[in-house]
Amino acid sequence: LIIDSDYGGIMTCCDSETPATPKRRRSFEKSTSENGLNLSEEPVLIPLLEDLAIWLSGFLSTEIAPENFIELFEDGSRFCKLATILHEKAVEYKERTQHSHPLPSYAIKKWYENPKVGSFFCRDNACKFINWCKHFGVSEICLFESNDIVEHRSVRALRNVLICLLDVGKIGVKHGIEPSELVRIDLEIEQEIQAELMRVKNAAMPRKTRIPRKNSSLNSSLASSSEPASSEEEVEEEEEERPVSSPEPDEEELERIRLKLLTLDEQ
Repeated sequence: LIIDSDYGGIMTCCDSETPATPKRRRSFEKSTSENGLNLSEEPVLIPLLEDLAIWLSGFLSTEIAPENFIELFEDGSRFCKLATILHEKAVEYKERTQHSHPLPSYAIKKWYENPKVGSFFCRDNACKFINWCKHFGVSEICLFESNDIVEHRSVRALRNVLICLLDVGKIGVKHGIEPSELVRIDLEIEQEIQAELMRVKNAAMPRKTRIPRKNSSLNSSLASSSEPASSEEEVEEEEEERPVSSPEPDEEELERIRLKLLTLDEQ
């Protein structure tokens, strides 16, 4: 079963390990028919409800099954309780991990416990849960209306409620909330698809080719000729250019030259 929450739909059901047993299917169809619903329109809802019933039972500490789902949630009070529990878990996870995902700014503080079925108070409970879902990040296309659960007149209305719950579970993963089995599988499929898309994208990208420079041989020869001479060559050139200095004369030679100059002056 693959849930396409981005488009508010259920794509297909082909998991051989999760279909409801014939006995349970008949029991669920009987309970929904008593509420005016005909599950033959969308039999895919049965395994979907089973998965969500297990997930919800863990949070609400109540035995929830497809057969009693509508009966337990039609007054909206358990929706409010669920939102409060998930909100608290998200806050605890934020404080523990300091992750970057923002917390919903809206939290349900009060709701009506055990209101009369079909009354305004049931709708008020459902509206509070829907408002919390908006702040939690559920897409508008995945939200249901209060009458979908309070009046539950059609299978499509029940389907809208289930899709909203699935999206809540999917978003809850970012806040450290354990998802249901179907949501976990859905997320794994998404990760595999993203990984495959990245692989195809990287394979399609052209590889960078190195373009050789023109006259590379000439450039290399010029570069080599312009390199500074080695230290030995520089020493030799300095020795060649240095003028040769004559040896300094001794004192006797200087005295002889001075006497000779005096003689010339007298003449």
